[in-house]
Amino acid sequence: MGDVLARRRLLTSARARLLDRPDADLPGIPGHLAASWRRSLAHGADPGVVDNRHHPDLDVDPGWCGAPVR
Repeated sequence: MGDVLARRRLLTSARARLLDRPDADLPGIPGHLAASWRRSLAHGADPGVVDNRHHPDLDVDPGWCGAPVR
């Protein structure tokens, strides 16, 4: 249980540093996660908020499985 709490504290403090300074060092945070947070901020989204809005006007191919296009 202590590991989970330590990880949560690490993520919380790193996110706060990032929100304060987008170029902040984020030691202990995986590169892909830090990059995702930075992309979110660059596009005006809060990386700590999940927003699953439905957009009925989007043309979504029902056969799309999320696999990368090659």
